Amino acid sequence: MFSLLATGCDLRLRVESGTNLSELNGFGVNFISDSATLTTGSASWEDRTATASEASTGLIRFSRLRYTPGARQLQVIRNNSLYMAPDFVEIGQDSVLFPGGFLTAGDSLRFHATYGLVNGTSDLIAQVNSKLNLQYDAVVGTASDVLNGAATHDSLNQAITDLPVGGKILLVATVTENVTLNKKATIQGKGHGTSVSGTFTLTSGADYSTVSNLRFGGNLTVNSTGTFIRDCYLAAAATMTEAGSAINSKTIIQE
Repeated sequence: MFSLLATGCDLRLRVESGTNLSELNGFGVNFISDSATLTTGSASWEDRTATASEASTGLIRFSRLRYTPGARQLQVIRNNSLYMAPDFVEIGQDSVLFPGGFLTAGDSLRFHATYGLVNGTSDLIAQVNSKLNLQYDAVVGTASDVLNGAATHDSLNQAITDLPVGGKILLVATVTENVTLNKKATIQGKGHGTSVSGTFTLTSGADYSTVSNLRFGGNLTVNSTGTFIRDCYLAAAATMTEAGSAINSKTIIQE
């Protein structure tokens, strides 16, 4: 199924096409793509569920993944099993074509653009018992962090969009964007050095969320209730506005 290529905290596994990755779940293994140069505004991975139309035609057009065939290789995890070319045909930078009958509507699909495809096997970096990847649904850092496998996103808004309700996000770098939290979630920073340099708004959809251990660089608006905002910092020029009916717990130091 796979062979071990290196030892240490990070393990490099050579995985064959068709391998069921769930067989490794008992070892706490989390797979991350090898680093690659990304097109501006693109992502190195994409999750989706196959539609009935896609299952019928076999054609998948990505909504956010962009890569250059030949410069990078595409891995597809379908229902927790890994597939690579020639199991499918790569079409340009944004599409793949699967053979008839390969896909079924509702299939869970994850696409990775990576290096390392050799004779039907692919090198994947496997982090074993990594605290970041076992405790959090998403890790938000810099674009370089994403390329190096140290983060899953470089946008907090995108991480929130991809997050399941009730999920957890770890912020490990400053992000420059106006952030809206519109679902129940836990967002944790790494202290004053992890900042949201923009406005931060919690809507009513974010009821019973927790935001902790980060810095708000812009105005903070809290329209949620049952929310914990603790061990946080607020920029000197920023303001906090809270809905009159909201009942929340806040521990915030204004600079």
